[in-house]
This record gives sequence, structure tokens and C-alpha cells, in this order.
Amino acid sequence: MINVNNVKKIKLKYLKIEENKISQLLNTKDFWNIPLKIFQENHFIEQSETGLRYFLILSALNFCFWHKEKKKKFKYKTFSGYLALSTLLKDLIQKEKGFFDWGTIKKLNLKNFKKYLNITNTNQLLLLKERLKILKKVSDFFKNKQVYKFLKENNFDALEIINKLKKIYGFDDVFFLENKKLEFLKKAQIFVNDINLFLNLKIKNLNHLTCFPDYKLPQVFHHFGIIAYKDSLLKKIQKRQLIKKGSREEIEIRLATILITEKIKEILKKEKIQMSSVEIDNRIWNLSKKTKLSFPHHLTKTIYY
Repeated sequence: MINVNNVKKIKLKYLKIEENKISQLLNTKDFWNIPLKIFQENHFIEQSETGLRYFLILSALNFCFWHKEKKKKFKYKTFSGYLALSTLLKDLIQKEKGFFDWGTIKKLNLKNFKKYLNITNTNQLLLLKERLKILKKVSDFFKNKQVYKFLKENNFDALEIINKLKKIYGFDDVFFLENKKLEFLKKAQIFVNDINLFLNLKIKNLNHLTCFPDYKLPQVFHHFGIIAYKDSLLKKIQKRQLIKKGSREEIEIRLATILITEKIKEILKKEKIQMSSVEIDNRIWNLSKKTKLSFPHHLTKTIYY
């Protein structure tokens, strides 16, 4: 997990954090109107092995839902992006429960994978081959082992679980900057948070989680003026040019997302409001759905978010 104190020592070159603008976000009604348990109808909520596999597979596939052409965005029913995937996987349990069997996943080819995901055009979901590869790596890791047994072996401890999951391709969200190891580990963090939130498994040490640095949170922060991009990076984002995965620009955006979230937590604490980094993340992510954001988010082709 990222050591926030070490991150503070890294000098940001491509953006600035304007802490004085955070109050504008915190004065937004929709930040406070979002309940802690959100979108329950879009998830399969059952305390069972199938329920656990559902959230593990959802976390494994939870990345890169954007598309340069809006009409090609991944959709299912009335939903798009992540909520389309979570709802589709929920429905699959009723229609094709075998999809959640590790043996079935091991034998999947791209054609059948597309059929399961209701995809007629490969461009509807970026990095489709990578998604299938990640699922197969997850099935290799677990083989015949139950997810519940895996959690029990790791003492239902968020840090222990994440430390094991980061060994799986697609969950190994780790980069280096200025000789500092940066373990973002977004998908592994989301998994332990989700099974605690939705399945009420009482996972320990969740207070050590950071926010889940992706592309929606920094878009909101930029909207409120909390992130100020250097002109060169601003133009790339505005023109919807790809920001290379692992580049300093991309890493700085993710670092800034974490630092701002931690600052919000610190500000709220001074106001006697206890809110975890994850809850702040959830509120801002949902705020992005309720706010008309005039500036696009950055585009990075990545298997990590």
C-alpha cells in the first residue's frame, strides 16, 4: 500500500494541488446526499461462494470503460461503464452460472467471452484480450480453492488479502517514481472494500485503504479547481490524447488523487467528521455521475483502472 507520507515528498511537475478550492467541493450538496451503500440493485448481494466470486471477477474486469466515441461505450440495459458490467455479471448468475466456475474460465476463448459479456463489437470494451487473460490468471491462482477459504487463510485482513492478490496479473498495480515504490492496488482494494460493504464480511484493517485512483476522481477534482494541470498536460487531456501508462504524467495524476482525498479526510476530521478515504472516494465517484463535468478525464489504456 502507498505510504502517503512518502508520496508527499515527491515534487509534482505536471500539476498543482489547490487546497483552498477543496471547500467548494465540500459545500456541494450532492457530496453529502449520497448514502454509504450505493447501487445495491446493480450488484449480486449474497453471502455465498458465488457472491464472493462475483465480486472478485467484477474487480478483475473493473478497468478502462471509456471510449473516444460515446456511441461505442460499453452498455447493458440502461447502464454504461462499470454499472453496466456489474449488472450484466449479476444477471449472468441467473442465466449462465457456469461462467463463475474457475474451470469454465480456464477454457474460455475470446469468442465465448464476448458472448458472455453481450459484446457484438470488440471495440465496445477496450483491452478485451487482456480482460480474458486476467480472468484466466485469477482462475489459475484460485484453481479449486474457495474464495472464502482464501479470505479465512488471510484472517479476513484487508492488508493480508491485498498483499496476496497483488501477485495476480492485473492486480499488480505497482509503479516506481523517484526510486519510490508506489502500490496503488486499486482493484485489490476495491475487492476487499466491496465484500465488506455489500456482503458484510467485517474485513479488518480497512482504515489503511487509500482512495481508488482512477480517471473519474481527478476529473471531479479538476472541475472544482483542486487540480491545476500544467499547460502541456492540460492540452493533452483536452484533445483526448492518450497519456502513457506508467508515465510521470499519469502517475502524478493518480498520486494527486490520493493526496487530495487524504487532505479532505484531514479537513473533515478537524470538523469532527470521521470519514474514511474509501467513503470519500465513493462520494466523489457518485458526485461525478450527478455533476455536469465540462472538461474530459485523462485517457490511459491500462488494465489497472
